[in-house]
Amino acid sequence: MKFSVIIPTFNEEHTIEQSVLQWLDFQESSEIIISDGLSTDKTIEITKKLGAKIIQPNSPQKSIAEGRNLGATIAENEWLIFLDSDVRFSNISRFIEKIEERISEFDAATIRIKIYPQDEKLRDKIFHFLIYFSLRILFFVGSAGGRGECQIIKKSVFEKLGGYNKSFVGGEDYDLMRRARKQGFRVRFWHDLVGYESPRHYRKSGYLKILFLWFSNWISTILFNRSVSQKWEKVR
Repeated sequence: MKFSVIIPTFNEEHTIEQSVLQWLDFQESSEIIISDGLSTDKTIEITKKLGAKIIQPNSPQKSIAEGRNLGATIAENEWLIFLDSDVRFSNISRFIEKIEERISEFDAATIRIKIYPQDEKLRDKIFHFLIYFSLRILFFVGSAGGRGECQIIKKSVFEKLGGYNKSFVGGEDYDLMRRARKQGFRVRFWHDLVGYESPRHYRKSGYLKILFLWFSNWISTILFNRSVSQKWEKVR
């Protein structure tokens, strides 16, 4: 299995090094693509030293969907793994092994996301369990969804879908998985695989605000094929 890891970034000098380093043992079968939104810090300097491929837009991006799509344009491998810049794995070798074991069983997939264990609080556990439980229900009833922190998709399928909807400021991750399943592609939610993210967004915005935005964007995606959010908030 050859895969392209696509990470959208914007001023991620404090998180990106560890996120890229975890992939270096897989250089023979992978490429790391940094789709950078015109960072002004040391993000580019750090990732270049680690051997990542860098691509930047000509002008500021309005959504993370644009960043992910831009990264995919230079991907050379059959499988795409989209990650947020702070996502890490406790055992990345096991993560890759599990994907390879299931390679003939899916066209797109998402995994469970939790907070870094050292930063996790009770409210983090409750919130992420609710999201996990909601995803289980979606897949059980024949729909699909998935958090953009980690999504895996075959490149040919991604291209047939037209990538992420760049007009979506929020809910673009759920929308991609929903469209994939609607068009007959095999979409999976692997709750036995876990990625870990920073709590920074939740600490700044609060869980009530985030739940409201996620739920609003989800409903708007289903009913009106658009997102409620109008501005892409870049939390650092």
